[in-house]
Amino acid sequence: MDTFSKLADKVIKHHKKIIVTWIIILILSVPLLMRVGDVMVYEETALAPENIESGNAQEIIDEQFPMTLANSTAMVVIQSPDVRTEEVRNFTLALEEEIAESPDIKYLQDVATVYSVYEGIVESAISGISIGIYEIEAQANMTAFMFYGIPATFLNVWSTMFGADPSNNSIAKTTTWNMISPGLNATLEAMVLPYYDAFYMAWNLSFLDPLMSGFTPEQRTEYAIGNASVPYIDGMPISEEEKLFMYSILGAFNLSTWSNSVVVHSFSINMVSLTSGIDDIGFLEGVHALGPSPSMAEISLFSRSIVENGTLQSYPLPIPNELYSGFISQRNNTMLVI
Repeated sequence: MDTFSKLADKVIKHHKKIIVTWIIILILSVPLLMRVGDVMVYEETALAPENIESGNAQEIIDEQFPMTLANSTAMVVIQSPDVRTEEVRNFTLALEEEIAESPDIKYLQDVATVYSVYEGIVESAISGISIGIYEIEAQANMTAFMFYGIPATFLNVWSTMFGADPSNNSIAKTTTWNMISPGLNATLEAMVLPYYDAFYMAWNLSFLDPLMSGFTPEQRTEYAIGNASVPYIDGMPISEEEKLFMYSILGAFNLSTWSNSVVVHSFSINMVSLTSGIDDIGFLEGVHALGPSPSMAEISLFSRSIVENGTLQSYPLPIPNELYSGFISQRNNTMLVI
């Protein structure tokens, strides 16, 4: 329960904004990297037509990349029927590495390709996405505990300590609260107690309903949860997004699964995917596996693996249009290495 106390100021925050804000910031902050000057053409028979000559390179750039650019940068022009293929990706990454490590190229400051810039975007995004995933997991844990964990605790106390006797409902309620309240600070207590009271009221009323005389204690508990939770959520002074999150918790868990870490994790990953628009669950799982505070070396290694094992059409994060058009022609048959 100490975990829940630490989360007092994070209860049902704007989880969606955590993810979306990071993605928007990253997309809007892509630098204008295009700098053109002297042109160097690298001929690769497997990738480019055999008739490409160094004298045609500037003409290709002027035609397919019509923009005003600086004049102090050497460039490599790569042509292929489709430069978005794995073959061209592998060639470009190898070329980038060869240029960067060549002792024959003096005064080289950096080498930029669509892949190196995208890798930087992924690196920057990982920290924000990781924060979002772990934040939602914490919120899911706490909210599932409130809706299902507290009633489950009450049911256990009522059944094992007080003989499942309706005449002992009141003392079971007090005993349960004395067990869970030490782990709640004032903020959490103010949030949890109204729900617990509503649950207990619905529990008591269920014994007055002759239609429920044959209900098991578990069925009675589920009934009380359902009757207490909906008015509780609707009456909370929170946004519609936050209410939707609570309803999602209510529908995704039950008395048996509320504390199941696998279920909580799956819910959290899918919620991040839904709110961020990132459909690649494997990518999100990979970010989560890095931990809540991954090192820069871990982030770099993971980002590199994303670039090396995907293509421009399959990468998990969107490629900003200004980045794509700055390196790749509209016909997708020409790529620049700067």
